[in-house]
Amino acid sequence: MNVRNLYVYHCANDIFKILKFRTPISIFELLKFSQRAGKSTLLVTPAPSNEFIYYASLIWNVVRDIIKVHDLNSKELSIKSKLKEQILKIQSEGDPLEWGKMFWNSLDYGIYKV
Repeated sequence: MNVRNLYVYHCANDIFKILKFRTPISIFELLKFSQRAGKSTLLVTPAPSNEFIYYASLIWNVVRDIIKVHDLNSKELSIKSKLKEQILKIQSEGDPLEWGKMFWNSLDYGIYKV
């Protein structure tokens, strides 16, 4: 996995654990869930910044759709394996000689093809 994809992988895993276990409470309280029906795991992204909460919210909202997280009852290991599988699948579709070809244009830190 390339470095940017490792960032996405670890960010998504960390935010899932924060949402599921509500710890650390100081970070959990900074996250805001969407009030839309059927979107119980969608996060409202804060104002753009270079902070973890902003990027983690962006990443989580994309990742939750790709790996189909509809509630927080999923097991941590299941989320990790689904996410890793999707990242490696997307990376394998890219040109091995061209680094940094962006897969998600809407994110500064998206899953990149290798």
